[in-house]
Amino acid sequence: MYDGTHTPLVSKELFDRVQKVLKARSNANRPPENNPQAYCGLLACGECGCSITAEEKVKVQQNGNTHRYVYYHCTKKRGKCGGEFLRQEALDAELSSLLARFHLPRSWAEEMNKMADKDAQEAEQSATASVSALRTEITGLDSKIARLTDLFVEQDIDRTDYLTRKRSLADAKRQLEEQVLKFERNAGHWLEPLREWIQEPQTLDEIAASEDLPLKKSSLQKIFGSNLVLFAREARGTAQMHWLSLLGGNESQYQNASIQDLVPIVVTLRGVEPRFHP
Repeated sequence: MYDGTHTPLVSKELFDRVQKVLKARSNANRPPENNPQAYCGLLACGECGCSITAEEKVKVQQNGNTHRYVYYHCTKKRGKCGGEFLRQEALDAELSSLLARFHLPRSWAEEMNKMADKDAQEAEQSATASVSALRTEITGLDSKIARLTDLFVEQDIDRTDYLTRKRSLADAKRQLEEQVLKFERNAGHWLEPLREWIQEPQTLDEIAASEDLPLKKSSLQKIFGSNLVLFAREARGTAQMHWLSLLGGNESQYQNASIQDLVPIVVTLRGVEPRFHP
């Protein structure tokens, strides 16, 4: 607003009072905002498959003390369901315990990084050798195209034969060049996702022990996707494939493990590595 030069029809005080009344009336019939709780959208009901939602309950004691509780339960959008209510504290304990099972000890993470470095070096050497062999073949095709052109210029072959043979050689050259590009672009593209994955599980024990519910939720979604359910007051789910290798992991279980025990995990995580054969 800005100060005008005309004489106001109503005073500023009256104008402000009218605005307050209008605002109150506009909000009178508006439903209260739905403030979703931390774990909403994470689980489905294990009995009927509906979403698990949350609601806050307020209990006032005789002495006037007020307590607020958050309960999670099935939305029952498909009809009757025997799913039980579960306090947020109890659900948090369930999910924290589930999350901690996927913790990767730092000693294992260090060994996995060493294995990844070795694999990356070997992959790069293999790709370099393959690219070199492909470029040699491409050079050979260039020579054939040049000789073919000389034959055409000297009129040793007719135009139709020349174009047919040249097209065949050019197609073969293009296929080899595409293979070279694949090697150069993808030889080590799996390494960075692997490093990120190795980093994430190291902190899951700290996240599980914290009170940061949104962070727990995002971590659980990475591990389980949409596979978490609440059944009989218990959180259950099937982890995504590359997380299954860590299921049940804890420091005591890893203490006597050898480097050979790490191989299945790294092999599973390297599933995105390209395997090209010239």
